[in-house]
Amino acid sequence: MRKPLLFAILFTALYASAQAPSKFPISDADEIKLGEAQVPKFEELQGMKSSPQVESIEAYLQKVGEKVATHSTRKMPWKFHLDPDPRFKSAVALPGGQVIVGGGILALMDREDELAIVLGHEIAHIDLGQVNQRIAEQMDKHHLTREQLDQIPAYEWGTNYGREKETACDNEGMHLAVAAGYSPLGAVRMLDVYRYFFSQDDEMKTKYLPAIEDRIKSAQQLIAKEGWQNLTKQSPLNFPDN
Repeated sequence: MRKPLLFAILFTALYASAQAPSKFPISDADEIKLGEAQVPKFEELQGMKSSPQVESIEAYLQKVGEKVATHSTRKMPWKFHLDPDPRFKSAVALPGGQVIVGGGILALMDREDELAIVLGHEIAHIDLGQVNQRIAEQMDKHHLTREQLDQIPAYEWGTNYGREKETACDNEGMHLAVAAGYSPLGAVRMLDVYRYFFSQDDEMKTKYLPAIEDRIKSAQQLIAKEGWQNLTKQSPLNFPDN
């Protein structure tokens, strides 16, 4: 009786596993393919133009981004792009490991640790499956098949993920940056700069959840919880001169 019973237990476990919903409803291969297709669409939407200087800065973003992404769970072909528009004071995660960084947010930094935190936050959107889930939501919204994923509008990737998910990416982004050797104080420093600029622009406040004050408090609490108080050494940005 033992063998049939053991078989029944194993079969039940395997069946339950097969029926359990996947954390990532879209396959990695489909997500990566979509990301590669969305980058040129996003570049067209934003009016992004390449130049030798842009390419040099992207090489620097790639260096820092890969260092942070090494500690992510999902092993994507990470690629970091620059939108040089000074009005773009943020960064955006596209599917499949593609990240767009705005020239405006780079202008607000003076530490590589801040850049690592920003990249970590965007990497986290992908690593935690939030971008993947958005793909599934867009498929449902626009009644798309897998073969029609490239019909998802490029502007969809720039919208907020909401209080809970943005907080999760703040926290995960800090973990990724610290694992890469950066100071978590880069998060507090970057958010403090945000607080100043948002106080000057009420429209910008509506685009970010949770509130900046709450994000700063959450970052400080995470530093205390993880015992990162002594990780204070920060490095200056090292953008290429040309």
